[in-house]
Amino acid sequence: MKVPNLSSNSSRGADSQRRHRAGHPQLLPELDGQRIQPLRQQEPRGNGPSPGQLIAHQTSELNSSRFPAQHDVDMLHTLVRQYLRRLGNREGPPIGNDTDLATALRGDTPIKYATLPKNPPAFGSGGRRCDRGGHPVFVHPIGAADFDFEIRSAGPDRKMFTADDLIAVPTGAEGRQCLTTDRPITTLPDGLEGSMQVEGSCRIRLIGLDSALMQALMFDTVVTSDNRCSLSMNISPSPSKRFALTLALVSSALSGIVFAAPAPLQLKDNDVWVMAGDSITAQRLHSNFIEAYYRTRFPHMRLHFRNSGIGGNRTSSILARFDYDVAAWKPTIVSIELGMNDVGGSEEDYIRGMKELITKIRAIPAQPVLISSSPVDDGSLMGDWRSPRCEKIHPFTEALQKLAEQENVLFVDQYHPLIDVWGNNRRKGAEAAAAKAASQPQPPVAAPVIPPAPPKAPPIPPGLVPLGGDPVHPGAVGQYMMAATILKSLHAPEAVSSAALSAEGKVASTKGCKITDAAVKDGKLTFTRLDETGPWPILPAARSMLELMPSALSLSEYELKITGLADGLHRVSINGQPAGEVSARDLAAGWNLSGVFDGALGERSAAVAGLISKLQSGLNNNWRAASKAKDAEKLEVAQREIAEAEEDLQKLVQPIALNIEIELAPLVR
Repeated sequence: MKVPNLSSNSSRGADSQRRHRAGHPQLLPELDGQRIQPLRQQEPRGNGPSPGQLIAHQTSELNSSRFPAQHDVDMLHTLVRQYLRRLGNREGPPIGNDTDLATALRGDTPIKYATLPKNPPAFGSGGRRCDRGGHPVFVHPIGAADFDFEIRSAGPDRKMFTADDLIAVPTGAEGRQCLTTDRPITTLPDGLEGSMQVEGSCRIRLIGLDSALMQALMFDTVVTSDNRCSLSMNISPSPSKRFALTLALVSSALSGIVFAAPAPLQLKDNDVWVMAGDSITAQRLHSNFIEAYYRTRFPHMRLHFRNSGIGGNRTSSILARFDYDVAAWKPTIVSIELGMNDVGGSEEDYIRGMKELITKIRAIPAQPVLISSSPVDDGSLMGDWRSPRCEKIHPFTEALQKLAEQENVLFVDQYHPLIDVWGNNRRKGAEAAAAKAASQPQPPVAAPVIPPAPPKAPPIPPGLVPLGGDPVHPGAVGQYMMAATILKSLHAPEAVSSAALSAEGKVASTKGCKITDAAVKDGKLTFTRLDETGPWPILPAARSMLELMPSALSLSEYELKITGLADGLHRVSINGQPAGEVSARDLAAGWNLSGVFDGALGERSAAVAGLISKLQSGLNNNWRAASKAKDAEKLEVAQREIAEAEEDLQKLVQPIALNIEIELAPLVR
């Protein structure tokens, strides 16, 4: 088999990038000789390449500057199909993410079939398959058939799930075609009809058609009603023939024909988000932090958040109070965050209850979001658990993810991203405590007590960075980490704004903000900055969470760049209050103001958090009590008080002008 020479296809690669990024339906033809030949690992014939040569060739092409970036995802497309064909009817490990993909392509599976060597350059730390920018690729099953995978790489902006992403969708066995669109679809000219649930923007794929039919398939505009959409299509390869394809949109027997994958959560004006859960939700910490993020990031929208957490709740508890404590709010989004108490029962009951909750939420109608339980902060690590409770959350989370995939529901996994971070933090704290105790004089041994007291369980050692609260109910530090994990999973936008100036006061660039009155006077660079949106308010008391999760600040990219400053530290003040001492190097590279916890920005964060706490505590609970009691008079009063508090909050989150001063002379220590 001849190894294809693709070095002359650079213009094709550029066109491929444009085609994959198009926002309208595009036919994705089966890979052929004009694109990438499948490189099967087989015995060489004649002068053909050996399996080792094929592997070396494939490795050299991934992330190579000789080819456009789109070629990388197309090549992975081919390698996945190659692996699955070799697997055949045998049972193999599922490919659900980039780590699974890396494992399969390296041959670390029962069939020992490798299409790449063990540690190719295209793999990042930890064996993850990364793109050219070092970002793990997104691998996601998007249909019921074995070959239905989406492979996505961050585009030129280095951010996932934006308009310039590079995408390849394996289409399966020879002769099968697929059609994709990132728009909601409802109406096609005429022909076949069906209905399906559509919540916001989603991807719809039609598979199982031969190429002649696909060439004649045309889509029309979308008309949605009550989150349902009607689909019909016209398939006419010639005037004399009419073909029909049954669209089974709900039937599991034909679920591989049409599939809708949930899109990232996108809030809209007047959305009502009910956050239902157990005592961890009822703490009103991470739920409030998520609310603060969205209110400040979208100050032009009127958003409504309602806490519906009760201690000790399981799925059966929320089902029992669903009508008066969830549906009564008339939500458009309902998140269900459970599991910590459910692990006291069976996994089957948990999934059955979650499935019933999905049905109820969709019937309201609202968009369901499933959020796994957080881990127990007891020093547990994956595979080395310190408590049965924390260990049991692991299979419950995996089962919940499987349900979300089956139901096409947004899913957030808190457990797996946090367990090792929290567990290692606890263990390092225990080591530090033991070292400190060993250095202290030992107290005299007390005389034995007769009869001896029953032994007590040893206390859980404190974390090196205390999360606050208790192992099940973390305090603010732990719950900001939970909020960041949830926001990242929901693909919350990261950029706030950015501004770049020279030390002479010249404005080089702005994005999402305006810079006015820039001047140099009395040894200071001064200017006024007015942003279109606000940074994520992080309370000063929780700043230590960045020691464990520095990536949390990436959710709030609030950049200030100053070039041309003398080396050393420079004092920065905002609205007349100290904001920090920042090096010339950091200012030239871009300083994230979201890391300023004191002064004017810290006071603003505290004010936003205080109003949200007032809204979600007493006012929210008054409404819930009146709803449960069906007391119309009290309900009206509670609703009015909530509306007044939200009006105050809406005013507070509006961007305000910041007067920034930077001392041009570096500090002398």
